[in-house]
Amino acid sequence: MPIVRIHNETSHRIPKKYLTVIASNVLCDLKKETYLLDITITTNASIQLLNKQYRHINRPTDVLSFSLEEGVSFPNTQKVLGDIIISIEMAKKQAALFNVTLNHELARLMIHGILHLCGYDHVHVSPLKRNKMFNLQKLLEKKYILTDASKPFILKTDSN
Repeated sequence: MPIVRIHNETSHRIPKKYLTVIASNVLCDLKKETYLLDITITTNASIQLLNKQYRHINRPTDVLSFSLEEGVSFPNTQKVLGDIIISIEMAKKQAALFNVTLNHELARLMIHGILHLCGYDHVHVSPLKRNKMFNLQKLLEKKYILTDASKPFILKTDSN
């Protein structure tokens, strides 16, 4: 099973179990069962600094992904897939815009970030590859994002 660590740098309550279960299932679907993934929920100010430093864009963004898969491994440990950084303010704004819960939007942004870490792109690619990424994202969202609070958490195991 993948290891998913969620770090909260904000004062907001974050649904860590919900996000961890979804991330684990998505990673298993993408054949990344042996990987470690770090997800950080942060502020607009923090993500803006990262966006400026690494993408040379001086404004906040909703999600950033930093891949560590290329050659980073440690003896006797899982492979490190990378880091996903999500802005809580942008997630809240987009949740209102899309008329979904904050949990839903955090999960959507996390899935988007995971796809980037697995090599999918929508910026510097053909429309065909862009559509491939967004179609897969929509499929994973439908499969794992809970829209009904009564649905149980489903963590994939070898038996299912």
